[in-house]
Amino acid sequence: NMAISGETTLSTSARQGGNTICVKEGIIIPADNSSVPITVQDKNGNTFSQSSPLLTDHINPCKVGNIEGTITNNSGNLTFQRFEAGDEVTVQAGTKITPYGKLYNNSFTDVMIIYMGTNDGWNEDNETLMGQIDDMIGCYGKSNYIVVSPCSGKYVRDEEGIQNIKNLETAMAEKYGNKYINLREKMIAGVLEFNGLSATEEDTSRMAIGQIPRTVLASASDDTHGNDYFHKYLAKLVYDKLTELGY
Repeated sequence: NMAISGETTLSTSARQGGNTICVKEGIIIPADNSSVPITVQDKNGNTFSQSSPLLTDHINPCKVGNIEGTITNNSGNLTFQRFEAGDEVTVQAGTKITPYGKLYNNSFTDVMIIYMGTNDGWNEDNETLMGQIDDMIGCYGKSNYIVVSPCSGKYVRDEEGIQNIKNLETAMAEKYGNKYINLREKMIAGVLEFNGLSATEEDTSRMAIGQIPRTVLASASDDTHGNDYFHKYLAKLVYDKLTELGY
């Protein structure tokens, strides 16, 4: 569903359809194709920042109620424009907005891979993150899925965060079974060897406390995003899991 750098779990799951997006304040969609201002929130009342990827074209085309069209972000102000002219429609607050992911991707996708939690949106509460994942699985409606736990970024920068991630990994392993990939442990155990690399002194120190090697992260100042070594190994892990599960 095209989640991108900096996106929270709230908007990632919203664009897939698991986290329901609603109209925050009632609007009237005009009979013609002119745009109308619109405000949105998720099912729990969370709103999305003006810079959120939720407000990019990745949500489009979408439906507001039964009217299909596009939501556009104009310098932080959202507008909705219907595709086809018709009758004027009054849309009540709380009316569901169906994003592109729910309209199309879920139907045509053979396997759903959920890898999120590196960024905000779950407040380091494991039940919240797994609840968001469960909502996505329920929306997907198929049994062919893989769940990957976060392994880098701000949630694994200190001892307390690392322990919380370990608790999350234990809970995910229990809940998702063989459909789960513990990415942090896999990276520590095999990413350097897979890429023909030797551990630096910093890599060794990081791995000893449960962090993935600095060598496979984007830069010395970026401990959130992986580099090519990281992504090649991640691809291998996902491919192996797809093969194991017969997907």
